[in-house]
Amino acid sequence: MKTVKIIRPTRRNFRIEKTLRGLLEWSGRVVGGRILGLVGGRMGGWEMISRYQVLAAIALLTTILFYRTMAQVDGYTPGVDYPIYNSVPFGLTFTCGGKLPGYYADPEARCQVWHWCLPNGRQFSFLCPNGTVFSQTARVCDWWFKVDCNDSPRLYGINDDLYRDINGNRI
Repeated sequence: MKTVKIIRPTRRNFRIEKTLRGLLEWSGRVVGGRILGLVGGRMGGWEMISRYQVLAAIALLTTILFYRTMAQVDGYTPGVDYPIYNSVPFGLTFTCGGKLPGYYADPEARCQVWHWCLPNGRQFSFLCPNGTVFSQTARVCDWWFKVDCNDSPRLYGINDDLYRDINGNRI
């Protein structure tokens, strides 16, 4: 009589799902005490999901939820207490005329819009993600509650350090 050695699956030998999409489609079925997932249609059957993939998915989803909720601080209303544009509004009056080349918060759009002025006078306008506004001091988008938008025009001179050569001469 021939003996067959049965190898029991362990957490270490779970097959790793190769894509995040497959992980997010995981059905969450528990079979025989092991974590199994059904990937609809793509692989055509059961795939074993490692605990590390489950932890990675949980960490990713937690991070996404954290950043989405950080924009909504209790007691404040989006669109009222801070801007929530989905595109750069038309009709803004900001121009690069008479300004140094650099980056400028636009108080007219409550600083969710910022402008990049080039040395040749060209202007490009950008939108910070919802829940953030352009910080003139740091020249990046930051949480709305950390930026004093009304103070931005006073800080426009910070752009003086940009567009200079190694000797400090204007380019």
